[in-house]
Amino acid sequence: MKLALFSLFSIILLSGCSSTWEPKGSSDYTLQEAKMLCEFDANTRYPIRKEVLQRTVYRDVQKTCRKDDKDHCGDKKTYTERVPMTESYVEDINQEDRKIFYTSCMSLKGWEQKNHYFWE
Repeated sequence: MKLALFSLFSIILLSGCSSTWEPKGSSDYTLQEAKMLCEFDANTRYPIRKEVLQRTVYRDVQKTCRKDDKDHCGDKKTYTERVPMTESYVEDINQEDRKIFYTSCMSLKGWEQKNHYFWE
C-alpha cells in the first residue's frame, strides 16, 4: 500500500510541471519570431552530431559450477557472477550546447523560460 501511494505521489509530482516562454518586459520579437531565429542559430552553430559512445555496464551472468568450484557453488550446479560488459550507444554530443545557446538567444531576444508547478 505504501509503495502504491509513493508511486502515485511521484507520478503527480513529475507530471505536475510545465514551462512556458514569457516576455521580459517589452520585446522586439514575437515569441514565434524569437523561437524561429534562435532555433536556426542554435542548429547552425551546434548542428546535430551523433557519435557512437561506449560505457561499461555490469550484468549478472549465470555460470556453471565446475567440480573444483566449491567456494561459489556449494551443492548447486550454477552460480551468478556480476561481470563488466561494454555497451555502445548513439548520442548527439551537441545537444546540451545547443540547448544552452538557444536559451541564451531567447533571453537576448527578450524572452525567459518560466517553470510552472501544479501547486502554484
